[in-house]
Amino acid sequence: MLRGKSEVGFTIHPNGEVTDVSLLTSSGSSVLDDSAVATLKAISPVKDVDRYLKEDQYIVVGIIYG
Repeated sequence: MLRGKSEVGFTIHPNGEVTDVSLLTSSGSSVLDDSAVATLKAISPVKDVDRYLKEDQYIVVGIIYG
């Protein structure tokens, strides 16, 4: 089983669009890293985010596998 933590940065816009997704810290496994990036791209557009977000926001998340 693969284990690791990938850190991914992205910009979320008030319309829910997720852009500028990039891997910031590798888990050491390209399979996990690619999955983390694909996951963040797949959540776009985020519904109803405009209720909480009035301007573009850059976010960094850690995705832990294992």
